[in-house]
Amino acid sequence: MSTPAPSHPPTQPLSASKRATQHVSTPSNLSYTSPAPRSVPSPATLRKDQAGKTPVNHPTTGSSQGSKTLAGTPMLQSLSQQGSTVSPSAGMMAFETLTGMGSGLSGLGLGMEMGTPGLTGLTPSMGAAMIPTMSELGLTGSGREKRNEDEERKVKLRRVLKSIGKARGRVSEEGIARVARRAGFALEYSEGRSKAKGRETAAVARTIDIAGKVVIVEVKLEGEEVQSVKVTTSGDSKELERHNESASVVLLHDLKPTDRVDVGLEVSLDSFASNLDWMARLDRGSEKVNCFDALSGLYSSLQRLYEYETSHASGTGSGGSSAVDHVMHTTCKRSGRPRFNARRRLGLAIDYWRDERAIAPPQADDSMVDIDTAESPSDGAQDESSVYSLSLGVERSAPDIYMPIRVSDSWVADPSAMDAAAALGGIPWEEPPPTLLTEGSDPDAMILGAAQRLPHLRFVAKFDPPIIVPFTTAVNIHTAVGAAPPQAFANLIPWASLLLEVNGYVPPATQTVLAFGDGVESEVQHRYNMHTAKPDFGYRLEQLPFSHPRQLVELLPTFRQWACMGSLLKRIFAGLTTAEAAGPMAESATHISLDDLTSGSLNTPGSILPIDLTLVTTPTPTLGLSIPYVHPNKSAAKITLAVLPNGDFNVGVASATVTKAQSVQGQKLARGLDQCNDLGVWIEWLRVEIAG
Repeated sequence: MSTPAPSHPPTQPLSASKRATQHVSTPSNLSYTSPAPRSVPSPATLRKDQAGKTPVNHPTTGSSQGSKTLAGTPMLQSLSQQGSTVSPSAGMMAFETLTGMGSGLSGLGLGMEMGTPGLTGLTPSMGAAMIPTMSELGLTGSGREKRNEDEERKVKLRRVLKSIGKARGRVSEEGIARVARRAGFALEYSEGRSKAKGRETAAVARTIDIAGKVVIVEVKLEGEEVQSVKVTTSGDSKELERHNESASVVLLHDLKPTDRVDVGLEVSLDSFASNLDWMARLDRGSEKVNCFDALSGLYSSLQRLYEYETSHASGTGSGGSSAVDHVMHTTCKRSGRPRFNARRRLGLAIDYWRDERAIAPPQADDSMVDIDTAESPSDGAQDESSVYSLSLGVERSAPDIYMPIRVSDSWVADPSAMDAAAALGGIPWEEPPPTLLTEGSDPDAMILGAAQRLPHLRFVAKFDPPIIVPFTTAVNIHTAVGAAPPQAFANLIPWASLLLEVNGYVPPATQTVLAFGDGVESEVQHRYNMHTAKPDFGYRLEQLPFSHPRQLVELLPTFRQWACMGSLLKRIFAGLTTAEAAGPMAESATHISLDDLTSGSLNTPGSILPIDLTLVTTPTPTLGLSIPYVHPNKSAAKITLAVLPNGDFNVGVASATVTKAQSVQGQKLARGLDQCNDLGVWIEWLRVEIAG
């Protein structure tokens, strides 16, 4: 029941002094009986008791009945202050009604004033905040999360910024100049003019000089067609002249492909821009230390080691006596093959693994340009996709965080000292002295003495393509080179899922394989189901700092191990039919019958062969294969395939371990997989080999 209001309310607001003298009493002789029980106090009683505890309804100084103000606004005294003097009983909870709160409390966010039970007259009440709305909680009326428009704008802006600069354009004078300016080079133009009938004609030949700190690229054009490219790099290395010649050939091929007859405007600038960006990064770091000399020194040392190992590969079990077999053995089993400005890319790279190891690589003269110019575009793309390499470069880094670069070509001892080291099974590495800068040459360098400083640069190796390794292996690799280990994040992905680029578990996949039985060629479909015994988190290894090439050579066996394992699984899972698409195919296929099994017919056209794979990544990557119908009297064979360092295989059949060193059959099985590098083809050959 609400308290009766005055019959004649004031039509205009009264001042605080006038409002204090007005008295409105609550009638007490009315015959109305409240329906509320006696134990519940009246609203007027509650307001009187609460009026003394509300923080904002305090009397002014010097007057117990003074006017009340809230944020400078006069407030009327409640009826309980002037009428009833009854206070609520002890232990009752006092509430402030919305009427007594006034409109001024809405600005404070207080919807209720509550006193402590039993201590109503002793302690002030605590203010309870209003219940937040769904909009304040970030929810919509449907219960979904509220759209974050600011974040959406940021995402769109990032997409726009990423797309800017990707389109390099086509070959033209303006296009070449635009790409060079974007890379940070300075441009100079020169024109050659001819005279006709006593007057100068339009320019027929133009030259664009793309200049940096230590490198100059001279591009000559006639019209919009590039005629020649010449690269000049200043430095002290003896190998720079040859590298300049090979770089000129690469850039000319980017601007004027020899295998195409298209007009210049039809040739893309993407390859030229990518190579020019690499040159610009080295040029920017060559202000005080010549980065081109540093990479040239690395190449000279690695090339001496490569030539020594290739010439002595005949007695190391390389599997052949030809020069091609020696090159392949050194590339995939020893210290790798260094290449400078090869495969139409500028820079130093170390080839350390090939998927197609049984196919001879295109030969090039290492003493000359060392470019795959004899390949067709398709062959070059195929060759490039099957090669794993490390691209060596330079990046900025503080010398107190990681060892800086050293400019030297004495990373490996002379060939005369390699024989003694090879007899002990090692490589005669050497430690070049540190490269020091003079005082004042680099203001950001770390001071070692009064007049010597270390450069703010370090060597870095980028994996092309990146390899997927277990997270624990990635930590060990970074520790081996003295770099900070990668940090574990909450969104780590299992190794198999990261390798095959799938979410969650790896779905079954099908693959069509050519099989031979009784001299007849047929097609067999394999359906692979992968099970992971103990999932390990994966890590994408994209780049790695190093201070000495010895660190990379010592890690090459580990890189080959995981590159080989990843290549085997990608061939049978990447881009193949998933379980949803393989279901109807499996139902419509003709399964192998009991008659075919007992008669020894291993392959039936249109049949699907289920193969279960069990993956183990720690400590050694291993595949357990369950292959049915290996022998007419056996339902399945258990094969264990372990990938060892350097990409070697350890094959086990049933419970007897079979390796190359233990039996002729094991040698055939392991070498067969090493030759084909395809699990599907190897499994079909294995079925016939064991069954026979």
